[in-house]
Amino acid sequence: MEYKSCEWIESRVVMAIDYLQYCCIPHSGNKGYVKMVPYKGGELPVEAIKEARRSLIELNNIEGVETPCTGCHFLQKKDWDALRKSKALFDTVYIANFTICNLRCRYCFVYINEAEDRPDVDYDVLPVFKEMLDKGLLDPSGYVEWGGGEPTILPSFSELQALLEQHGLRQQIHTSGVRYAPEIEKGLRSGLLQVVTSIDAGTRETYLKVKGRDRHDVVWENMAKYARAGGNMALKYILRHDNSDPENVHQFVQKAKAAGIKKIAITPDMREIAQNTVSEETIYAFALMVHEAKSLGLEPQIRDEYLNPADMARVSKYIPLPLKGWRYRLHQSRHGLGKLVENARRDVQRRRDSSRMRDAIQLARRTSKRGRGVVHPFQLLNGSQDSRLLELLDYQTKSPDPELLANLKEIVAKKLVAGQPNKDGRTVVLGVTKDAWTTNGAPGFILVNGAGLEKPLVQEIWLACYAEQRELPLRVHISDGVREDFQYVFLSPERVRMELPAVPAGETKLFSVRTDKTWAFNDRQGAYGVQITTRMKA
Repeated sequence: MEYKSCEWIESRVVMAIDYLQYCCIPHSGNKGYVKMVPYKGGELPVEAIKEARRSLIELNNIEGVETPCTGCHFLQKKDWDALRKSKALFDTVYIANFTICNLRCRYCFVYINEAEDRPDVDYDVLPVFKEMLDKGLLDPSGYVEWGGGEPTILPSFSELQALLEQHGLRQQIHTSGVRYAPEIEKGLRSGLLQVVTSIDAGTRETYLKVKGRDRHDVVWENMAKYARAGGNMALKYILRHDNSDPENVHQFVQKAKAAGIKKIAITPDMREIAQNTVSEETIYAFALMVHEAKSLGLEPQIRDEYLNPADMARVSKYIPLPLKGWRYRLHQSRHGLGKLVENARRDVQRRRDSSRMRDAIQLARRTSKRGRGVVHPFQLLNGSQDSRLLELLDYQTKSPDPELLANLKEIVAKKLVAGQPNKDGRTVVLGVTKDAWTTNGAPGFILVNGAGLEKPLVQEIWLACYAEQRELPLRVHISDGVREDFQYVFLSPERVRMELPAVPAGETKLFSVRTDKTWAFNDRQGAYGVQITTRMKA
């Protein structure tokens, strides 16, 4: 009998933190992962798992009912009983119950959501697999895939590899490649193990920027060692806004060839896909990487399990490059023309606003010359001073002017406007409440001072939004008035870490932080946007 379900619901399990889940890649909008049952290790709740499956299948087959799976393209109507290949409870197990790692990848949920309290290791999976194998809960020809953090540094990794090898189970291990693991080499030689390492950069500088630690050389050395072992070894590249340039793509493919790698897996940054912020340069990089890899005799593959059909078509639109590359060149020409028009518009606007700019500079100059001691305390208490100065900050981020910025920097340094500095005082958050929230649709501001530095200053910030799900998405625009806006979209209530665009050495930048809507706390008055802080603990 046909009914709606999928392979994940029918026979797979994800061992995640706090829960067993059905799947590890959400494709049902902003609902997140579909949870099965609570679990923190120990004996598997077999009957609860069976009942959870039965209930979800029943729910998914009620017409017109919104379920955790609604919208997922893997949910299909088939004769799943006839398709089932095993009588065991599981034929595939995903391990994702740990976050401990030897890198700090900028796209990883552990880095982005580090403020959330997650354990390094939720529980040891070794006894869980012993139970599965002893009781026949895992199919003898089953499959195990490792996600989460870095598996090779788990205390029981070596013993678990021996157990899985003894039972002839196939595995896919996602490893950073920082630590060379003899168990991985042995698994590659046996043919039971597939290894995937996500390098995400072609240059050493980009590797450090994306991966958070300078392990570029040792990782490539280890990749070459693994490749010499033979077996199923692939390098993965997560294309995103900061690693999609042609130079990184070219050098990555060249280094993969030199290391003896035969397969390349290509994916987008799933957060950028979810937020619909994948750039045209990133889409072009898919085509460029496929083209360059094939030209060197490598096997490139875009990992389709991460993408729904519409997203797959989007990232493939310039493939094959020799036939469709002209479309990107046309886009670049139009984009360049658009920037010229926008710059011309800004020049005209600046000339029209020249008198207003002079007034703004004069006001800022007069204010900065006063010094904190000259301003009457009541001026700072009643908010009138702050209000006028916040207008100047807003004006600067819309019509940037070096002289105005210099005076605003002096005003902030003298604390003539309320601000919240970071530890070294180089970055100050302005225009927010005492607990750092933007309110009533007004922007917040971040002044980043790179004066006296020899290297560019990259400032980490934390943004939070705790609006209810029905009030989301909430879009945040961060701009210095010169470069294109940097965007983040809150699809669920969360607190996230991100990096501001780099401020060149010796320069100062003022960024505005605007939201496209406001929302209300249940227990306090006012309309709120986002919380802006420069430290993990708010």
